[in-house]
Amino acid sequence: MSEWLTIWQLIDQLKPGETATDENEEYTVSWKHSLFFEEEDGNVHKDIILSYKCLIWHILSKHAPLEEAMKALKALKDG
Repeated sequence: MSEWLTIWQLIDQLKPGETATDENEEYTVSWKHSLFFEEEDGNVHKDIILSYKCLIWHILSKHAPLEEAMKALKALKDG
């Protein structure tokens, strides 16, 4: 998992195609043409809501952890 970031650090570091989640995994944010904040229930917000400033975020990895990948590979081999 990546380091925890403030909203301002997240805005600075999030790259197109990446997704981040807050500490409680209630919200995700992604960068398309602008930042999109999405709540757990799927509601999308195109603007930063002030309450989001107090959350801490981490950028989600596009890759599975090695242990998870090895388990998946073993499951495929075992059929």
